[in-house]
Amino acid sequence: MLPPEVGLCRIEKLQFAPESRWEEAVVVEPGGLMTELSAWLDSLRGGRLGFEAFFGMPYDGGRLSAFIGMRLEISDEIRSLIADAAEFFPARWPVSAGGLLAETERRLGLRLFAGEPAFMELGLINRWQSFGGLTFWRRGEGYPSGKFTEALAAAPRYLGNLPAPPAIETAYSAPVPHWFGVSVASPSAEGGYLLDMKAAAAYLKAAAALI
Repeated sequence: MLPPEVGLCRIEKLQFAPESRWEEAVVVEPGGLMTELSAWLDSLRGGRLGFEAFFGMPYDGGRLSAFIGMRLEISDEIRSLIADAAEFFPARWPVSAGGLLAETERRLGLRLFAGEPAFMELGLINRWQSFGGLTFWRRGEGYPSGKFTEALAAAPRYLGNLPAPPAIETAYSAPVPHWFGVSVASPSAEGGYLLDMKAAAAYLKAAAALI
């Protein structure tokens, strides 16, 4: 399940990618043009489409960058859903994460973020495939915080300067692949990003109550 505060968060950016290859994502932001997205959607002939919505979430007295996403089989209905969602942004209409999620569930006849998640991963935003995601917890393994520490010991590449913000995703496998992600990044003096271990630990502690 999602943290209850997610529902009222205002979406700041949408992005779409074939087969969740986020390195190739098409991004839609407030005031952006629909031309590129419309042409891109028309060019898709099959396969699966990754869809993510980013927003700022109140957290521990501050603000945390977060996102929800899903991967859907491409169809005329999916093209229509994506086009309708993206049109809110050029029009500068406020769209909440809860509103977008409810409309997606209604149009596709799905219930999302229900039950226990399938796994949790650490990865880099928009570099998930090229940098390599790190799965550190699976359903039935107990609390994720200890598993996170163990996995990092075997993947030291996440402990240095990173080319993109690291994030933790809580992923569900049914009824379609979908996920909730939070950024656990801090700026690096070298110009990149660092894994913020304090933020990661705090989020994993909070997430344990939701799984």
